[in-house]
Amino acid sequence: MKRFLFIFILLSLTVSICIGQSRPDEIVISYNSFNKPLKLILKELASISKVNLVYSESRIPAEKMVTINAKNEKLGNILSVILEEYDITYQIVGDQLVLVKDIKKQKEESITIYGYVKDNSSGEVLIGANVFLHDRSKGTVSNEYGFYSFKVSKQTQRLHYSYLGYKSEIIELSVFKDTLINIKLHPDGFLNEIVIMGDLLEEEHESTASQQNLHIDKILSSNHLVGEADLFRYLSNQPGISTAADGIGGLNVRGGSADQNLVLLDGVPVYNTGHALGIFSIFNSNSIKSASFYKGSIPARYVWIKQLTKYQNNDKERRGFSNYFFNDFNAKLNFKIGQKHRLLLSTFHSNDAFSSQTKEKDDSALRDESAKQINWGNQLYSLRFNSQITKSFFSRFTLYHTGYTFNSYRNNLFENVSNIDTSVYFDAYLLGRRF
Repeated sequence: MKRFLFIFILLSLTVSICIGQSRPDEIVISYNSFNKPLKLILKELASISKVNLVYSESRIPAEKMVTINAKNEKLGNILSVILEEYDITYQIVGDQLVLVKDIKKQKEESITIYGYVKDNSSGEVLIGANVFLHDRSKGTVSNEYGFYSFKVSKQTQRLHYSYLGYKSEIIELSVFKDTLINIKLHPDGFLNEIVIMGDLLEEEHESTASQQNLHIDKILSSNHLVGEADLFRYLSNQPGISTAADGIGGLNVRGGSADQNLVLLDGVPVYNTGHALGIFSIFNSNSIKSASFYKGSIPARYVWIKQLTKYQNNDKERRGFSNYFFNDFNAKLNFKIGQKHRLLLSTFHSNDAFSSQTKEKDDSALRDESAKQINWGNQLYSLRFNSQITKSFFSRFTLYHTGYTFNSYRNNLFENVSNIDTSVYFDAYLLGRRF
């Protein structure tokens, strides 16, 4: 009897210990909720089950709205259903359940982050903006329409957005599904006021990109032949300028010959600018206050093509002139169709025209007349449709027409005027090309 009583007591203690050591996630409860925040649901589950749920609100989507209806279900099963969408699981620590990230699932699954990077002031897209993770393990750049897209793992991510001349932006968020993020960067290219006090070396003039204002102090202090400062020697060392052998023969500007240069001294043309076959220039650097040099984009006041050709024809006992002009036209229309589509219409036109007319003077017995007209140009029309089809697929469809035209018209008329016989020879033709 005593032995039976001892065995009964031992079995009772064993059952008590087993009951006391039951898993906290196996407690059966009933619970239902409709559109409640996740943090409130977790508090109510802990209260109903008498199990302490340990978590950090900053590590979970605490404000996400959840709806659930469970009847006689284990607490662990209820938590798994609620937290699965957010890649969160639980671990048993003593008699508590600790909510942690499901690292294994995060590594296996990835989501897409995509959007547009724009200028905050103008709303224009930023081309080639950098988008990357804080640890620089992944990243991308925006395309020519400001669109970017790349895949990241499901977890809390810190995204960096940067572009030259703009303030960088850093965004930290928990991403559990494909996410659209449009970002606007603020310009950061403004400098504080800088005041420079001193004497001006030369007067301030409005200049073009091809104009170079020469500093007299640099000319006087530079090294020259036999130690004599020389303006033309100084110019020969500038980019785009070349000379003949040993610096003799003047200056060749951007492939042109020396006789094509226009040299003005106080606004008056100078035709021969060199001594000793061009070794020395005729200008005394000590008497020059300022000097300007044009490699291209010559101001209109120096380019009198029509008047110049009239003058040249008069010297040859002829009448007539040459003329040249060009023009360009650009236009673009941008239509926004919804949030993901754009329609762009653009056109470009460029035209050049050259004409030349010459003839002998009226009192000449032999009269020779000629005319030349040359026209050429480009035409371009384009229709583009840009579309963000999916979160990671961007398409562009372009329909265009482009062409180049070249037309040349020339005629020559030779007339022999005499009392006995009059002969007229006429030759004319039209040449046209289109590509």
